[in-house]
Formats: sequence, C-alpha cells, structure tokens
Amino acid sequence: EVGLPASLTTLPYWAFGNCTSLVRAEIPSGVQKIEYFAFGGCTSLAHVRIPASVSKIEIGAFDECRGLTSFMIEPGSALRPGSMDTYFWDCSGLTELGGPLWLIEHFHGDYSKILSITVNDEDILDSNSFGSYENLTSVTVSGSVKTIGSYAFAHCDQLRSVTISGDVSRIEYDAFFGCDSLSSVTFENAEGRYYK
Repeated sequence: EVGLPASLTTLPYWAFGNCTSLVRAEIPSGVQKIEYFAFGGCTSLAHVRIPASVSKIEIGAFDECRGLTSFMIEPGSALRPGSMDTYFWDCSGLTELGGPLWLIEHFHGDYSKILSITVNDEDILDSNSFGSYENLTSVTVSGSVKTIGSYAFAHCDQLRSVTISGDVSRIEYDAFFGCDSLSSVTFENAEGRYYK
C-alpha cells in the first residue's frame, strides 16, 4: 500500500512500475497527469479510481495489471477523448468499468470480460453505445447523464439490473430493446429514495 501526498500533481514515468505486491494506491485529487507505465506491471493492484483533476493518462499507465478488477474515472473529469492513451493491455481481471461515455465507447481492452459499467458523465447515451459488451450484467447511470437514448442498451442479452440516478429525466423508446434477461430497474431520486 502507498500513501501519496495531496500536493502531488504528476505520477511520473515508471513511478510504481512492476511493484507486483502493490495492492492499494489512492491517487490524490490534485494529480493532473499519470505518465507512461506509472502503475504498469502492478499485478496485485485491484481497484483504480481516477480523480476528476487528471487530464492526461499516458500509454501503458496500467498495462499488465492482471489483478485489476475495477477502473473508475470520477464524474466531472478533465480527461477528454484522446487524453487517455492507456490500453489496458493484459488486464485480464478487469470486470468493472466506470466513467464518461467516451471511455465506455472507446475502451481498449477485452469487452467480453466487462460485467458492470457505470456511466457518470455525458448528456445522452446514444443508440447501441453498449453493443460490444456481450456479457454485461449490470449498469449504473448517474452524474450528469440526462437522457438514455433509443436503443442505448439494445440487445445486451445478459443485462440483468439497471440503476438510474442523478440527472436522468428521459428514457427514449426501445432503450432496452432485446434485453431479455433484464429483471431489475432501480430509480434513485434526489432524496436518495429508491424505487424498483
């Protein structure tokens, strides 16, 4: 385990590369850049949460993290398409993915292993945004997402549960078309009350 100072703004090149016993590392909220192979080869690292302050993740930052099961980018992230060059090469344990829609749509990893997705930053979920995730079983839509578009989850055959909270105010026609396994949809209102 490693504790990093709040004043840190860059996780440098190879900072923890090949630290095979590293299980936990909290990235401070002031970090803006994660350089090449910063956590590459950390085969025991299980969960990564990227703070909203990070605006650049370089190639290989999390490659060969075979024990990584969860990768999440916080809502309101400074990251944009093209500012994250990591490809999750040999991250064979990754099953949970979360962040803005562009991360989900342009994920560079094994789609078939992703079972759970959280989308927390986008105005609208477009049609068939999740078609590549053939084994997806649960989805959480939160944060600034306002609309779940037509056919957004169409033909996600294994999808069983959906949780909708945050700013969602519209679900368009056939958003869950062909989701034959869907058995639970939970809505959370602003007061934190749940409706199934």
